[in-house]
Amino acid sequence: MENDSELRQAEFILNALVWCSDENQYDSLLSMAKKILEPYLRVAHPRALWLKSGMPNIGEDSTLSEQ
Repeated sequence: MENDSELRQAEFILNALVWCSDENQYDSLLSMAKKILEPYLRVAHPRALWLKSGMPNIGEDSTLSEQ
C-alpha cells in the first residue's frame, strides 16, 4: 500500500463523479476509485472507510460491498 497520496487520489476521483454526465466515464472513474481503495478497506483504514461511506451503492456482487 502507498500512503496518503493514494487516498487523496481516490477522494478526488469520487468528487469528480458529481460532475460526470457520461455513464461510461462515470463507471470507469468509480472502478478506478474502488481499485485504489480496495487494499485500504481490507485493513479497515479509517479514511478509506469514510470515503467508501460516501460512494454510490456499488451492489452486492462487488468485493467492496463485503468490507
